[in-house]
Amino acid sequence: MLFKYNDLEKRLIYITIILLLYGFYILSPFSKFLGYTEDISPITIVLRICQVIFLFLLFFISVKTDNRRIKFTHLIAIMSVVCIYIMFTYRVFIDSIYSEKFIDDSYLLEYFVFGLLFSLLASILISINSTRELLLEVMVSLKVLLLISTVLIISLFLLDFSSGGLTNIRAGFERLNPISIGRASAVLIIIEMFIPSKHKLLSLLIFIVGSTGLLLSLARGPMLGLAVVLFIFVLGSFSLKKITYLVISLFAIIIIYTSVSQFVGYNVDLIEMFSKVGGSEDQSANQRFSLYISAFEQFSNSPFIGDRAVEINTNYYPHNFLIEVMMSIGAVGLVVFIFINIITIAVYFSSNIILDKILKLVFYLYIFYFVNGMFSGSLFQSKEYWILLLLIFPLASKVNSINDSFSCIRNPSR
Repeated sequence: MLFKYNDLEKRLIYITIILLLYGFYILSPFSKFLGYTEDISPITIVLRICQVIFLFLLFFISVKTDNRRIKFTHLIAIMSVVCIYIMFTYRVFIDSIYSEKFIDDSYLLEYFVFGLLFSLLASILISINSTRELLLEVMVSLKVLLLISTVLIISLFLLDFSSGGLTNIRAGFERLNPISIGRASAVLIIIEMFIPSKHKLLSLLIFIVGSTGLLLSLARGPMLGLAVVLFIFVLGSFSLKKITYLVISLFAIIIIYTSVSQFVGYNVDLIEMFSKVGGSEDQSANQRFSLYISAFEQFSNSPFIGDRAVEINTNYYPHNFLIEVMMSIGAVGLVVFIFINIITIAVYFSSNIILDKILKLVFYLYIFYFVNGMFSGSLFQSKEYWILLLLIFPLASKVNSINDSFSCIRNPSR
């Protein structure tokens, strides 16, 4: 049996998951409304304090619980993640002492205090204590919150753009840059796919809002991540009706997006934009390629244990999970990281668990963040990725135990 929580513990787990997964997405538009445009504003500081408080409360409640069981594969995954974190923490510690030029204080804060360590702690506690019913509540709440946040962000963007106060061609605000907006919008769409709203008009609104936010962001990582999820989703349950629905929806989104953008004067040729991907005019891609080349050079300097926690010329992460692991903790870290993902995928496909919609949703979100991580973001600051990865193990165990119980009822001789 998994841990049975009372109402207080349930609420703490519930709030912790929401804060850790999408806290900044929820509060960022309110920061903008209050006039804060810096990376660190009072409202984000309050969020970080709340995260720490809830994590410690959750920890103290959890250690008092005697009835906890961890599957062997779950334990292996947790220990592998701990291993990754220890290696990277050692790398950051050495760099901060011996490197003349390193990352600024805000990133040190992310890495040491609000980074993977707290994500790992929360992931372990949440994954041990979670049930399908709780996660269903969390995902429905996240969908509502992301819908409200995305509507606010799109409204702010359109107001800024129509007033001439927006210099960037992509939507982006305090702690919620264009790529983050794209991620939030794509996640909104994925949650709606697996937990559809009861009212068709609401489902249509969610799909339009998510797609508009995704297109406004012009972020290729979230777009490609969503495309991979849709491809696997269609491949897993192939039907002509589903493909037709996706194609019609895609054309409808493009038409609506074009109409709205022309109405507010936000004219971006999507076909032209994607035709330039990887070319000489694609500054974002060229910067990424430069980061990749430099990161590979650092890896070649110390291929076994890695060279630096960040790319040395920009003091920034290289925007690719695999390259970041190679650059920072070398081939040893890369082997452990690949092992973590292989065992996660193997656990998901190991038995008849893929019919469970909550587990499928968590797995598809994990795939989305992994694909997005090949183009943007830092592995060691991607709290969503680590939490979703570790949640797959207890969910799989829970669903398997339920299936085994049903099998015993149907076949008492087992």
